[in-house]
Amino acid sequence: MIRRRLWLLPVTHQPPVVQRRAVPTAVALLGAYALSRLMVFAAMAVVNTLQLGGARCGDAVARPIVGFEALARCWDSQWFLTTAQQWYPAGLPAPGEQSTLAFFPGYPALIAGGSALGLPPLAVAVTLSLLFGALATLGVWQLALCVAPPDVAVRAALLFCFFPGALVLSWAYSEALSTALVAACLVLLHRHRWMAAGVAGAAAGATRLDVGLGVTVAAACAAVLAIRRDGEWRAVWAAVLAPLGVVGFWLFLWWRTGSPRAWTIAQDRGWDQHMDAGSHALRTVWRVLSHPVSSPTSVLQLLTLLLLVAALVCFWQLRAPAPWIAYTAAMILVLMVSNQVGFRPRALLLLLPLFVAGAWRLPAAAAPWVVGGFAVLQTLAVVMYLGVPLIIPP
Repeated sequence: MIRRRLWLLPVTHQPPVVQRRAVPTAVALLGAYALSRLMVFAAMAVVNTLQLGGARCGDAVARPIVGFEALARCWDSQWFLTTAQQWYPAGLPAPGEQSTLAFFPGYPALIAGGSALGLPPLAVAVTLSLLFGALATLGVWQLALCVAPPDVAVRAALLFCFFPGALVLSWAYSEALSTALVAACLVLLHRHRWMAAGVAGAAAGATRLDVGLGVTVAAACAAVLAIRRDGEWRAVWAAVLAPLGVVGFWLFLWWRTGSPRAWTIAQDRGWDQHMDAGSHALRTVWRVLSHPVSSPTSVLQLLTLLLLVAALVCFWQLRAPAPWIAYTAAMILVLMVSNQVGFRPRALLLLLPLFVAGAWRLPAAAAPWVVGGFAVLQTLAVVMYLGVPLIIPP
């Protein structure tokens, strides 16, 4: 049975038999992860073979998108690569102008580091995503082991790496790095490794704003509970360090551009992305429920919404550790109040505790079917995002 006394119980060590099985389990999960990545690359090969025309990959006009390199630069991938190569401008963008100021530096900095060694930036970016995606898969496994038996933990990791939104773990996107760091932060908080958790949280915040807010709230929640219940004041380290990734980046942009709102201005002017108190989310839900099959975008959003609702029901029943609840609530709040993020599969990929909850409620006999269904949806999502015009970004 899953331990119900949340994260406040002393950390228990796995029995020796489980420890002996840890390495083979990790190897098997890495094999499953490799299979999920091969499926994404196979789907990209299919798109390349079809040689589709028209405006695709977020472009307003048609342009040739043929070959793995061109496909791998679709959507935000090109922006992460541009950020790594050009870094950040000294001034604010003009209205309608897109700028690297909108992209957090954690992932582009690693790409730039690999490129400085003479390696091709795209190859570095994809390799980093693949490696950190593998670590994220193992991180979800370890996260689940904090509250669940080994079989549930394995299912959680499989649900994560075959989830439709996990297609970005094969692309030049920051989600692989973000999820690996979030998993590390939440596991370390559970084990009361306060300073290490704070460092992991700060690194996660340097990759995405929503992740930075999520781990900060989780660290603060963990610190408050540790101090109130156990008088463990060292927990303050986690709460103090976790927000430094976001704060440091914003201070850098303030110094760089002269505006304390440089990031939000770049988001608004370049992508019309801002907070709208949830009106966009409510309109999206109404449109999707009213016309669920009116477009490929509506179908994707409907599936994502249904998966989110199902996962939240499981999460409620799990009675998860309080820092997990704080992290998940903060992430969903950002998702709901943003006028652009909306119900996208890769947004759900960041909600790691929900994979643990889903695996806990998923019967063992049904797990192969659900994981297989996820794999099929992930493959179809690759074809849609790279081949269908006028579709929401991944």
